Amino acid sequence: MSNIDRRDFFRRLGLGIIALGPVGSLAGMVGSKNTAREAEEANLLEAVVEQQPKVCPGMETHSLLTPLQIGSRVASSTLQRIKAYPHYLSLEMKTDRGEDFKVDICGRDNGPGAPRPVTRTERYDLFVANGGNGDKWTSREHGLAAYTVADVLAGNEKRAGQAKLRTLRHRNAWT
Repeated sequence: MSNIDRRDFFRRLGLGIIALGPVGSLAGMVGSKNTAREAEEANLLEAVVEQQPKVCPGMETHSLLTPLQIGSRVASSTLQRIKAYPHYLSLEMKTDRGEDFKVDICGRDNGPGAPRPVTRTERYDLFVANGGNGDKWTSREHGLAAYTVADVLAGNEKRAGQAKLRTLRHRNAWT
């Protein structure tokens, strides 16, 4: 039996769920009484499905990000894609030099030992995902893009209401 980490396990399990279709249709396929084991499996499947984006990966905009949309210039980068996961937003960007990176928007975490964001607003923390797993310095271009997104968020967060985004610490505990 090969060793796989927890993230890889859930990623593979999630792909299987996508192939099978919605969780609700699984109950109809089984056609038997819910046993404790079936209930446990259904809960596991629901937890994995929650990790999948609920919105089409090609979505054009999000109310918190107005007026940003796909193709918008964000500092010296271009917004390529917006992914709205159940508890965080991920903006896929590309620099003018062709480097891909992401700006992840999570709920603000003021607790002791909280991961330090690149920038933050009153309600949200913004992190740069640049393939360094927290150990790589944030480049100037990536940082400026995150600051620009934070400015847009700050202007929208009261008008758009508070999105129920979880903190990075909470998100990492479940992925």
